[in-house]
Amino acid sequence: MIRLQKEMDKKVRKGKIIDRNLDNYELQSIELSIWDFSEVSDGYIYFLGEQKLTYRDKKIIKTSYPET
Repeated sequence: MIRLQKEMDKKVRKGKIIDRNLDNYELQSIELSIWDFSEVSDGYIYFLGEQKLTYRDKKIIKTSYPET
């Protein structure tokens, strides 16, 4: 799962998914929601669903959780 997070984070930061500069944001989580089975083909199982990436503003993190 960590590899998936890193790959998705790279795509988002390169602007391939959204049009916002994420240099001031930090990836918090990736949520996968599967709602239907699609097919089995060539040794793979396919599911239909959605993916939710959550980023948090680094400035908010610093002010909410100051380093001690």
